[in-house]
Amino acid sequence: MTAARVNITLDEGAPYVLGLTYKAGPQQQPVDLTGCGVLFEVRESLPGPVLLALDDQGGDVAIDALAGKFKVTVPALAISALPAKAFYRCDLLLPGAIHRPLLRGVLAVNQWG
Repeated sequence: MTAARVNITLDEGAPYVLGLTYKAGPQQQPVDLTGCGVLFEVRESLPGPVLLALDDQGGDVAIDALAGKFKVTVPALAISALPAKAFYRCDLLLPGAIHRPLLRGVLAVNQWG
């Protein structure tokens, strides 16, 4: 599965919330995410070291498993530490340590909020 390419802009000084419903099949029904996790990473360059990593274990990602929904919250303090331009990825973590890429793109930080 190829990740969707979506560029996002975050405002410095304010948290950013990314909410998604994972759907599949011809009817585009929500997928039960029971047993899954979510990983959101930011890097200044590709490849490069991870500047920010958020997941459901750290409390910055909330998962409504039965509804197939998750919400990533990037705290305002974390945004202020990011460069003006970086790259992000958001992966669904399936049981067995399998990463399913969902989103990738350029992450811009609006430093004037």
